[in-house]
Amino acid sequence: MALRTKVKNALDEARILVLGTQVLLGFQYRAFFEPAFERLPPLNQGLELVGLLLLLVAMGLVLLPAARHRLVEMVTLPLGFAGDLWVVVRKQTGSIPAAHAAGVGSLLFFYGLWFCAMLVLRARREQRAA
Repeated sequence: MALRTKVKNALDEARILVLGTQVLLGFQYRAFFEPAFERLPPLNQGLELVGLLLLLVAMGLVLLPAARHRLVEMVTLPLGFAGDLWVVVRKQTGSIPAAHAAGVGSLLFFYGLWFCAMLVLRARREQRAA
C-alpha cells in the first residue's frame, strides 16, 4: 500500500472518529438542559457530569495527532456510555442493582466488541502478509 493511500486512510479514520465523538458530545450536553435533569438525584447528576468529562477527554485525545486514539476510545467512550446507561436505568426502574447490571453489561459489551474487532483486524493483516 502506498504511503499516500495510508495517509488518506488515516485522515479519513480520524475525521470519522471526530465526527462520531462530536455527535455523542451533543447528546451528552443536551442531558443537562432536559427538564427532568433537575429532578435527578445528585448521584445521577454527578454521573452525567462524569460522562460528559470522559467524552471531552476522549475528544481531546482523539484530536491529538497521535496514533494512540484507539486506546483512548477504548477506555473513555465505553465508560461514558456505561455512566449514561446507569443513570437511565436507575431513573426508569428505580433499581440500583439493575442500573449496576446495565452499566457493567454495557462495558463488557463494548470491550468485547473492541476485542473482537482487534482479532479480526489482526487476522486480516496476517492474511495479507502471507
